[in-house]
Amino acid sequence: MQQLQNMIDAAQRPATRLYASDFPLARLSQPALDALKLDPESVVDIYPATQAQQGLLLHTQLGASSGIYVNQLRLTLRGPLDVAALRDAWRVAAARHEILRTAFVVSPDADMLQVVHREVEVPFAEHDWSSLDPVTYDEKLAAWREADVARGFDIEAPPLMRIALIRRPDGAHDLIRTHHHALVDGWSGARLLGEIVDEYRTRLQGSVSARPAPARYRNYLEWLASTNRESESHAWWQERIALLDEPALLTASLGTPVFAAGEQPSADAISTRELTFDSDLSEQLRAAAQRYRVTLNTLMQGAWALLLSRYGNRGQAAFGVTVAGRPGDLAGAQDMLGLFINTLPVWTDVPDGARLSAWLAALQQVNSAMREHEQTPLAQVQRWSARTGDALFDSLLVFENYPADEALSSSDDLFTVDALDSIERTHYPLTLTIVPRGAITLHWAWRAARFAPANVEAVSRHFVELLARFTEPEDPLLASIALAPVHAVAASPVQEALDTVCFTPVHRRIADHANGAAAARTAVVSGDTTLSFGQLEAWSNRIAQRLRRLGVKDDTCVAVCVDRSVGLAAALLGTLKSGAAYVPLDASYPAARLAAMLDDAKVEVVVADETCAQMHATLFADRVLVRIDEVDDERNAPLPDAASSFDENRLAYVIHTSGSTGRPKGVAVTHGALARLLSSIGERPGVSGADTLVSVTTVSFDIFALELYAPLMAGATVVIAPRAVVTDGQRLAALLDDSGATMMQATPMGWRVLLEGGWRGAHGRRFVALCGGEALAPDLAAQLLARGVELWNMYGPTETTIWSSVARIVSAALPITLGEAVGHTVLRVVDRAGRHVPVGGVGELCIGGANLARGYVGQAGLSAERFVPDALGEPGARLYRTGDLARVRVDGGIDYLGRLDQQIKFRGYRIEIGEIEAQLARSAGVRHAAVALAGEGAAQRLVAFVVSDNTLDAARVRHELGQVLPVHMTPSAIEQIDAMPLTSNGKLDRKALLSMANGIGAQGASTHRAPPSTDTEKTLCTLWARALNVADVANVGVDDDFFELGGHSLLAVRLASQMAAEFGRPVDVAQLFRLATIRRIALALDEAIGQAARDEEDDSADQFKDLLSTLDD
Repeated sequence: MQQLQNMIDAAQRPATRLYASDFPLARLSQPALDALKLDPESVVDIYPATQAQQGLLLHTQLGASSGIYVNQLRLTLRGPLDVAALRDAWRVAAARHEILRTAFVVSPDADMLQVVHREVEVPFAEHDWSSLDPVTYDEKLAAWREADVARGFDIEAPPLMRIALIRRPDGAHDLIRTHHHALVDGWSGARLLGEIVDEYRTRLQGSVSARPAPARYRNYLEWLASTNRESESHAWWQERIALLDEPALLTASLGTPVFAAGEQPSADAISTRELTFDSDLSEQLRAAAQRYRVTLNTLMQGAWALLLSRYGNRGQAAFGVTVAGRPGDLAGAQDMLGLFINTLPVWTDVPDGARLSAWLAALQQVNSAMREHEQTPLAQVQRWSARTGDALFDSLLVFENYPADEALSSSDDLFTVDALDSIERTHYPLTLTIVPRGAITLHWAWRAARFAPANVEAVSRHFVELLARFTEPEDPLLASIALAPVHAVAASPVQEALDTVCFTPVHRRIADHANGAAAARTAVVSGDTTLSFGQLEAWSNRIAQRLRRLGVKDDTCVAVCVDRSVGLAAALLGTLKSGAAYVPLDASYPAARLAAMLDDAKVEVVVADETCAQMHATLFADRVLVRIDEVDDERNAPLPDAASSFDENRLAYVIHTSGSTGRPKGVAVTHGALARLLSSIGERPGVSGADTLVSVTTVSFDIFALELYAPLMAGATVVIAPRAVVTDGQRLAALLDDSGATMMQATPMGWRVLLEGGWRGAHGRRFVALCGGEALAPDLAAQLLARGVELWNMYGPTETTIWSSVARIVSAALPITLGEAVGHTVLRVVDRAGRHVPVGGVGELCIGGANLARGYVGQAGLSAERFVPDALGEPGARLYRTGDLARVRVDGGIDYLGRLDQQIKFRGYRIEIGEIEAQLARSAGVRHAAVALAGEGAAQRLVAFVVSDNTLDAARVRHELGQVLPVHMTPSAIEQIDAMPLTSNGKLDRKALLSMANGIGAQGASTHRAPPSTDTEKTLCTLWARALNVADVANVGVDDDFFELGGHSLLAVRLASQMAAEFGRPVDVAQLFRLATIRRIALALDEAIGQAARDEEDDSADQFKDLLSTLDD
């Protein structure tokens, strides 16, 4: 009776108003429905948009004119064509299917709604381009199609579909259907084409269509509303989520490409490529799937998972897949038109010990189990897993099992479909669509700003390579399936020529300059004190004689603790000549650390100057002390048979580096390794007798050895900068100018100190800048190159003797790589199993060759762990595991990504903070950037620190980062500081940085919020608090970030609608994403409202002038 009464009531209502009770699925209040201002005569139904539809429409709005989720199909039709009948067929289809008459609106009080209109006219455009030549036609058609896709749709104005029929030069027609993906999925689109063919035939025959009424898409919405599968699906997905373990993702592996100036693609640009397998490979793949008893789809997924694992050097991979989503228990679902397809994540372990057959079977089981939960909205999985956007997956596999050409198979008696292709663009960084019919075709589409074309080409090649491996008859272990090996990076021909040079110890090569006229040349300068080569030779000989007389033997360790003066050069050379290995001590280090170094190297003799001897008298009290200023009574002659008594395997020095246990590690370097490295550097970058090198590095840092010995070996001059000058950029700049320096070596932070001191370059003379110890940032490179320097990026751990590779940097706009190996050195990037990583992949950088250190003094276990056998080298060859993360470039170069132990785990994913820092450094105005992971547990967040000459707009920088980095890699806080904290070696002090980061409150938990100061800000604070369920509006500040406060994409759509209703003007949801804070949005709104008012005043003034003109007439 109640239903009958409702029908009577509805019949008696005036047709001039829509009533909320007529649309129960929409769950709208009457005021909310009235606020939508819909035409009562044109609307027949209202119900919610599915979460999938909402997601597609949101990304379309964010993508502006990029054509995201605007799909386009082209059919080339040959044969006679009745255009009127074809037009009618599309009209009838729109009349039959409500989804084709559907628009979408956003209510401030509800999620996005679907509004079904009573009637729509499907746009059907005709173009006659038959007079064009074929080449011009193809060009014009391609441009027209791109523009048509970019044009998109007004989602509130149905239909979200249009047809174009274009007459070709060859007499055929191109039929182009463009529609928004939120209307129909591929399966529905194929069925629609079949209906069009049948209806077209009926029209030609003069018959009337006898098709039964189709099932309505609203039935699917009712089914969704009536089912309660969330608890069951939640449990299944939680089981899956519990298995997440830092899976490999594509963007994290390949990194962000660097484009040359003027070649940076727009954030929305999409690139594509297509590959069709030959028939043999296609059939072999089908046969392989049958042999392994899996679907072809699973076989493709397996290859992709293995590829991601290899590229990312991970034991797990994650990617997205599309599922049909049509409920089996919904009557008419298989024939219903609409959007049922869903996108869901797949993550799978890739265990080296598994057989391919068992692994593929397990992957298929996951896919089968997921079918029971395939209606689960992706947004729900993202919330359950606390991973949004690219953090869950960043590549999408679409297995297209809804063939449009089969739907057209019944058209043979009407026309021939000569060609079929489509444009489908998703918001994911990379989408791989697999078309399995006949010869298998792969369609690749990717965000042009996220991947370089060469990288996608390499990925495509490796994917095909893996598929080909799957067709082989054996059932291999996954460990044995490796991608094409990458050759190790070797030295240049110039460096290789050095391999034949006979060994001569460093001190002997320096002594060669102490003979004849060269002996009077200046060798070392510090302050006002100068030593000639002859004086340096004599002083160092006396020190060597004293050490030998005290009983110092070969390979024993002697500490050298001398202040930054000319005496330091004499002390080091004298120790080398004695046959002992020196242990350099920086007197400014804490006494406890110096004591640990002395004990570690079992030092019994210390060489010191007066100042250092007095400073550390207690430390040196139990050891034999040799004062360099008290050796005048020793002979200044070389030790007998000095050259012949030196073997290249004799120890030259022991440099201590920090250890993870807190105990310094003593790296033992031989004379042969030191001599070979210095000879290599002497050739490239190159040092000549005309050079003057200013030394700024502490003696306890191994690169000091290059600063001292390389110039002296060449007969050049070394200027040892006093400690106070090294840390004062202005004084250091003056020293470079006054000394006529032609070379300097420093860490990136050291170079920044110099630049901040106002250094403007070498004023016309050649100046070589060696930069190493940390990654060389593009902004620093640009600043140095702008000053006319010859810039070199140097790389190498202490354990491989100072530097292992060199790279000449000619442009900061080009990638800064590690370059080529120095002489006697080889660079390899390997994965966790010791395999070569593929081109574009990441792994640990390992260094081999003759320049490796002996190992760590007194730490045999650690030496064996870090110095491992080189399986690819000569018998007995070793590799040093650097612990550095690196990526192999397509051009064969190597990118340094940072330390493996500086990788951070955030939201379940391993992140290379160097990747974030590199992107920050590219932002306008940023001179230096560093990132730390602050907080613990759920409160963890990424905090970025930047140094800039001007006040930085943090929101702008975050927006720029969001264009190239996944959401989970975008810092939630960006703090501007005056200078980066430094260690004593001039490197970035990451411990201090972490302490600073932990002292900064998360935006979402701030207790010191800026209150609103304008009416617009107050209104926005109220709207935000309501949308975010914040009880007290005072807990929303004008500088709070919407997304940091808990906002998400679908909530942003509703909030934009509420803002539009409140301010009486449209608010672009993309603006909310871009501006993010109330302060910035309020400024934009006030400016837009003010501009509208000014425009209205101008219009009124013009109208008044027109009226006066009329009266004058």
